Amino acid sequence: MRQPEAAAAAAACGAGVRRANIFDYGSLRAALHGCEIGVNLATRLPGPKGRASDYRANDQLRRLGTPVWVEACRDAGVARVLQQSIALVNSGAGDEWADEDTTFATDDTLAGRAIGACRAMEGSVRSSALD
Repeated sequence: MRQPEAAAAAAACGAGVRRANIFDYGSLRAALHGCEIGVNLATRLPGPKGRASDYRANDQLRRLGTPVWVEACRDAGVARVLQQSIALVNSGAGDEWADEDTTFATDDTLAGRAIGACRAMEGSVRSSALD
């Protein structure tokens, strides 16, 4: 965790907190060694005044970091993983209702990139064969 107060809150709830870089397989594998469950809550969302371009870092984390995390979990013997998944955008079909079964475009708009990155992240976990 990048924020000490977030790590302290997780530890207070009984979670074992270990430090690693989601893009660095070696540090992740070492941090995950001996864990029964790996939880990936990594995010890089900009603050309330963030620019649209700031979301690209979060998309990169999802597209490139999650596969590294999944591989490190597998190789460290972590049998079960928990992956947060959310895309705080709406690219629905105009006035039509959209729900969890609605298919969204992954075009080069902010919403399309965010949804595409979210799908890539989810795909990494789904294809991992981890529980």
